[in-house]
Amino acid sequence: MFHDQLAQALNISLKDLNDENPSVSDKVWATGLVVAVLREKLASQHCEWELMEKKAIDWLESQNIQPLYSEKLLEKATNFIKNKMVA
Repeated sequence: MFHDQLAQALNISLKDLNDENPSVSDKVWATGLVVAVLREKLASQHCEWELMEKKAIDWLESQNIQPLYSEKLLEKATNFIKNKMVA
């Protein structure tokens, strides 16, 4: 289950976060969501977080997630963030 802190930080209900989890560990889903937030909400500051994004993606792939699936996970997370996250 997601921690309330993540739900509060994203301004998204805990239920919505859990309902959208694509059958991966909470840590994997949370990492995908954070990368999506960086890409969608902080794109203008890319140079400040690009190393963190790379480390997050490397970590996702180290979790026995195939590179193609990690991209699909990030796509799902991005679509979720676009639809649910308020400013």
